[in-house]
Amino acid sequence: MNNKIRGGKMKNKLTLMLIIMILMTGTLLFAAKPLERLGNELAAAGDGLYKSGKFNEAGMKYEAAMKKYEEAMKKDKLPLDSKIDNMLTNTMTCYYKAKEYQKAIDIFEIMQKRHPNNHKIIKKIVQIYEKNLRDLNKAIEALKRNDPNGNKYYNNK
Repeated sequence: MNNKIRGGKMKNKLTLMLIIMILMTGTLLFAAKPLERLGNELAAAGDGLYKSGKFNEAGMKYEAAMKKYEEAMKKDKLPLDSKIDNMLTNTMTCYYKAKEYQKAIDIFEIMQKRHPNNHKIIKKIVQIYEKNLRDLNKAIEALKRNDPNGNKYYNNK
């Protein structure tokens, strides 16, 4: 009789533990997704759109992913600089391919603020102004704004 009582108590404890585990699992499943994960999902959606040739839509997804990564850096204290840089590069590439040149320049300028000594970024901004937008004056302005030596640039046209 004593073994039956112990066996019954043990069965009740196991049942209770199983119920608690199921409740905890359900809570975790319905909990808010971490910001980095949301960023990863948006980036993956951007990848799919990019592969489909929907560059403008892909650029918007990459921008949204970048914002989630920035939020995660601030809120969750995660080191996501490289993911943000990747999203900036992807976004700029998409907007350039979509011929959304001003949007591409806007992204390049964000990149330039993050990496002020990267002269390739300035070169790309100038190239877009000159070759794609055919605005030599804005190309010169970009050079002047970002020239640490204070060189003089002129429009000879």
